[in-house]
Amino acid sequence: MDFINERENEAEVTRAIEWWKGGGIPTIMWHWGAPLLQGVAI
Repeated sequence: MDFINERENEAEVTRAIEWWKGGGIPTIMWHWGAPLLQGVAI
């Protein structure tokens, strides 16, 4: 599951629910993009 693109959040939740209903264990984690330092990701 990835919530980095807000416009896709509802679909991610729906996929998590369907995964759960199918016997899976959905994992939703927080992450953030690394900042740029002089144009280079660190």
